[in-house]
Amino acid sequence: MDTTHEIVLPTDPLPVWLYVHHNNPVAFIAPHWHQGIEVSFTLDGSIDDFTISGEHFKTVPRQLLIVNTREIHSIKTLATNQASLALSLIFPYSYIKGLYPKISTVFLDLNHPETFSPQQKEAYAALQGMMLQITLLTQVDSDFRLLKLMTLITQSLEMILRYFAVPKATKENSPQKVYAIGRLQDVIKFISDNYQRSLTLDEIAQHVNVSKEYLARFFKKYMEITVGQYLNNVRAQHAHSDLLKGKNLTQTALDNGFSGIRALNRAVANLYGKTASALIKERKK
Repeated sequence: MDTTHEIVLPTDPLPVWLYVHHNNPVAFIAPHWHQGIEVSFTLDGSIDDFTISGEHFKTVPRQLLIVNTREIHSIKTLATNQASLALSLIFPYSYIKGLYPKISTVFLDLNHPETFSPQQKEAYAALQGMMLQITLLTQVDSDFRLLKLMTLITQSLEMILRYFAVPKATKENSPQKVYAIGRLQDVIKFISDNYQRSLTLDEIAQHVNVSKEYLARFFKKYMEITVGQYLNNVRAQHAHSDLLKGKNLTQTALDNGFSGIRALNRAVANLYGKTASALIKERKK
């Protein structure tokens, strides 16, 4: 799902997924959602467009963002963004619920520092320091690295829950928006599960029990791209990963639902600024 991630530390024995993203001048992570709660910390550079439930963020160094459970989110970093370093932590929902049973009743409100109280500003600064320490520890060879990471991860989770959890009722979406998010989740999952084969707007619309005309309008309104563009982006993201692993053009096109090499080149170029053929030539050099 997120082929631009560089996994620095395996999950086991830690209770979280931990990633450090290094210098990905052109990166795309398609809109998706998960049950876990994700914390993103930009150390250097920026993320050009981190979209969370339709809200767009362009991050700056030391900025924290949080993705609540089941929120649709995506990431795009452009070619002009030459250097970047970011940390992602994903806390499994079951892990948090075991430690903090009230998690289902709260919303974690961390993405707008301009609204923070003085106490929250202090907590935010402390979290920034913890995220920096976690990132540095992934580069350290020490017998105590995992113990230190576990301590920092637990402390950061406790601080987030203590200072940034608000009653969900105060952040409750309208019934219409809840309905829209649920339908978008169904569409995104269906595309994610079926992008490798021929897929039509009719088939996707039938899966969510709406007309293809309604789906086209609905998807463009909430996702800001067409269903076809989104499908091609998902295919291009997976194709890009395959090309970097050494697959040839024909096999990459077939494995990712493209009608042929021309369609593959066009989709990859639209997303990454270079055709699939150009990427293979660069790799050979």
